Amino acid sequence: MTFDVGNGITFKVVETLGHASHHVSYYEPLSYGVFTGDAAGIYLPEIDVIVPTTPPPFHLNVALESLDKLVRLKPKVLYYSHFGKAEDAMEKLQAYVQQIKLWERIAKEGVQRGEDLEAVRKRIIENDEGVKKASKYLITHKVLSETTLRESIQGFIDFVKKEKESQK
Repeated sequence: MTFDVGNGITFKVVETLGHASHHVSYYEPLSYGVFTGDAAGIYLPEIDVIVPTTPPPFHLNVALESLDKLVRLKPKVLYYSHFGKAEDAMEKLQAYVQQIKLWERIAKEGVQRGEDLEAVRKRIIENDEGVKKASKYLITHKVLSETTLRESIQGFIDFVKKEKESQK
C-alpha cells in the first residue's frame, strides 16, 4: 500500500513482522529513507551502536525476511523510532542481520548448555562489540536501562526453545 501525504511525498507501507506480529515500516522514495519502527533495532547515535529489539514473542526467521525486504529497497537513510537517523542505511541493515544471527547462535548454545538468561546476556555482551560498547550506556539511559537488553535476549531464548520443541 502506498499513500500520498501531499506535496509529492508518498510513503510505501512495508510489512516488517518479527519484532512484533503487527509491525510495519514506511519507505519514503524521495529521500530513499525507511522509517524502521523497531524492525531494525534501536539506534544509539551518540555511540553509533544498534541494539536489537527482540522481546518475546520474537520470530527470528520472520524478522530476517522483513530485514531482507528493507534491504531490497536499497535505502540510503534509516529513520529509527529510537533514537535517530543513520545515513549508512545498507551497512546498518546488513550489520543488524549479522548481529541477530550472532545472538541466535549464542542463545542456542546457552539453551543447549542449560544456561540462564544472565549467562546468555554475559556471553552476548562479550561477543557483540556493539552491545559491549552500549552496555554501560544502556544501564544509565533513562528510557532503555538494563530491561531492554534483558527483554531482547529473552526473546531469543524463547525463540530457540520453541524451535527446539518443534523439532522433537
